[in-house]
Amino acid sequence: MVAIPITRPRSLVVGSPEYFKGRSKPIVPLDLVQHRCIEMRMANGRSIAGSSSAGVKRTCSSCRQSDADATGLILAAAHSGAALAYIGEYSPAAHMAAGRLIPVLEEWCPAYPGLSIFSQRRHMPAKLRAFIGPIREQAV
Repeated sequence: MVAIPITRPRSLVVGSPEYFKGRSKPIVPLDLVQHRCIEMRMANGRSIAGSSSAGVKRTCSSCRQSDADATGLILAAAHSGAALAYIGEYSPAAHMAAGRLIPVLEEWCPAYPGLSIFSQRRHMPAKLRAFIGPIREQAV
């Protein structure tokens, strides 16, 4: 069986321009200790972030003052300037494009394995390739 990767998501640390007024932007993960952070949690209490992101996840988890299980709440908190948000990159994309949220520590937030389709064939059939192509384009 061959795994055909569809997405390579990553989690980002984002904050609003209002949050950064009078505060320095974090440059390395350890700087997060000086900031208020909020991150996504599942119902069982585990973090939803994929990988350790080279120390960002561990640092954000150790300094976080709150967590939530709803993306909308996390984005609202970040947008209002209440805290930095550690969240999957797809959720704040429109806010970042509009300048309402600013990503920080991007070089410390690598992509992690995301969705894959598994095929029993080594070479992808044309129909499967036609199906996957538009999905990959939308995911990137």
